[in-house]
Amino acid sequence: MATRRIHATGPIEANRPRHEPPPDPDGLAHTESPVDLPEPPEPLPAPLRWTTEVIVAATLVLALFNATAIRGWSYQLDANAFTASLVTVAEHWYAATDSVGLNRPVATTHAGWQSVKDLRFGREAAPPSPPP
Repeated sequence: MATRRIHATGPIEANRPRHEPPPDPDGLAHTESPVDLPEPPEPLPAPLRWTTEVIVAATLVLALFNATAIRGWSYQLDANAFTASLVTVAEHWYAATDSVGLNRPVATTHAGWQSVKDLRFGREAAPPSPPP
């Protein structure tokens, strides 16, 4: 089996990557996309506004339907006067969302997961704690 050697034939500068100019700001049709995209019928919305709307919507959905996680997070904080007030707010939020049934999807999913886990592992005793 013959080995083929590759020799550099020019200065190192010739092997540096070429930097392409940025895409044309006039529209998608002038970019170097591998897929030819037609111009949208109306101008695209501002990306920062769209991103902000998505983050706000996700935050609202998580705050409404995942009060269990907010309450659990507040329990894990170091104990001091500020975190005590956070725990109180989290408890009130959990009670408010529970009163209108928004905690039910999380509770149902958790109960289903627990039943599948019990089928696989059964009710095992907790491992003994290590000696001090």
